[in-house]
Amino acid sequence: MKDCIFCKIIKDEIPSKKIYEDDIVKVIMNINPEQNGDLLILLKRHAENFTKLTDEENVHINKILKDLSVLVQERLDCTGFQVITNSGSCQEIKHFHIHLTPGYDSVQPIVDLEIIYDKLK
Repeated sequence: MKDCIFCKIIKDEIPSKKIYEDDIVKVIMNINPEQNGDLLILLKRHAENFTKLTDEENVHINKILKDLSVLVQERLDCTGFQVITNSGSCQEIKHFHIHLTPGYDSVQPIVDLEIIYDKLK
């Protein structure tokens, strides 16, 4: 979609901190993180929300979500995760994506993205 910010990120028209990419998804660091290590899993094909996913995409995205959860836990020592996807009126950006937000036992100040990026790449 021409004006979709996530489509532009997927096409590298807008720079991002890429953690992972394959033919179906691109995973980037959230530039406005809720926690250190906050990631966005973006479907490369423009689809508005999870109801528009193919079965193949759904299975693949869940595998990537699991793999990334393990990576984040190992490299950032988080103690939990929040996994969120929004749909319809709850969506700010009408392009399917999942927020993978690590949780920690104690409140941590948000550090520079480069510090977290170096730990995850």
